[in-house]
Amino acid sequence: MFDAGVVERLIARARAISQAYAAFYTEAVAVADATPVAEFAGFEISCALVCTPRSADIQLELAQNIVRRLPAVHTAMTAGDVDLAKARVIVDGVSILDLTLARAIVAQILPLAPGLTTGELRARLAKLVIQADPEAAAKRRLAQVRQRRVELQPTEDGCANLLGLNLPAEDALAASNRLTALARAIKKAGDPRSLDQLRADTFLNLLLGNTTGGTGSGGVELTGDLEMLARLADNPGHLSGYGPVIADIARQVAQQQRQSPWTFTIRDPATGDIFTGTTRHRPHPDSTTRRDHTTSGTSTNTTRRHATRRHPTEALARHVRARDRTCRAPGCRRPATHADIDHTIAYHLGGLTIASNLGVLCRYHHRAKHEGWWLLVQVRPGVFVWRSPLGRRYTVYPAAP
Repeated sequence: MFDAGVVERLIARARAISQAYAAFYTEAVAVADATPVAEFAGFEISCALVCTPRSADIQLELAQNIVRRLPAVHTAMTAGDVDLAKARVIVDGVSILDLTLARAIVAQILPLAPGLTTGELRARLAKLVIQADPEAAAKRRLAQVRQRRVELQPTEDGCANLLGLNLPAEDALAASNRLTALARAIKKAGDPRSLDQLRADTFLNLLLGNTTGGTGSGGVELTGDLEMLARLADNPGHLSGYGPVIADIARQVAQQQRQSPWTFTIRDPATGDIFTGTTRHRPHPDSTTRRDHTTSGTSTNTTRRHATRRHPTEALARHVRARDRTCRAPGCRRPATHADIDHTIAYHLGGLTIASNLGVLCRYHHRAKHEGWWLLVQVRPGVFVWRSPLGRRYTVYPAAP
């Protein structure tokens, strides 16, 4: 027999979810209020919720808007009348307006919101905003263009999406049309690839400075073991800023880096000691028995004579980056090549410039340590313990080899 109450229970669950989000955002704002330096409140939240710093910042900004700037939206969520998706539409829709006008428009739209889809709500809201402030559309466009950026989004299948966001519409359209024109010209010349494939390949080739239609490379940092590079095993490689890649892709990337010297890292599996160096030789299937690689390596022990200097030697910096690989803050994946090398115990407080007192921190988390009341201890080389301003502790272990 059909259960007539099943739909009512579904609606009740949806209302409960909205109410839970309202309570969640109340607590997020409370955490921000308790954080000594407001700029680093997102860091506290990202560690507590085990999410990315960017995700935490986005959640906190939304919480501040819902709880503080537009309390009527928070009240509607608490009552279960407006869900999170609609709350986001409302917050975004009035974000460019001054506080008084924003709240006035929210008061008009909220009674209608429960009966509208997000698309309908967005359209109604846009009309109200334009009616209230004829210059709002121009302001919104300018505000969005100021946030233009390019993002790399790894996918689960070994590919990635490279997105240009908040671009001026006319420029983006012109660029898209140019890609299409170039792709059609290549297609007309007899190329078997589809038009979409040609547009994508042309897009990459132009960015990589490769006008000949080849595969070109803009220079990347690849980490992989010697067995994989020498085709003795199919262990995955690692691209900084992306993540793990299959062995074939790693070998293709390595093959493309023909002019640049390679940095090698040898890790002792028993002790964890790391030796690094550079070479222009390339792996060969017989390289396990040959001894003609004229390279120099650096271990942690050979750099101690430089312990009292302010900046690490090139070899020591290379060693620390090879050990840490990414920023050592909880959840941060900023590649070591785009981060600072920090003295765990500050140099001016007597901290030595040695591997066990150095670590990789991105600029944001570096500043959080020095300006945001976060404490950091390196309990052993490569193992970091953070203590937040609110008393929470987080341990970050070395990345897997």
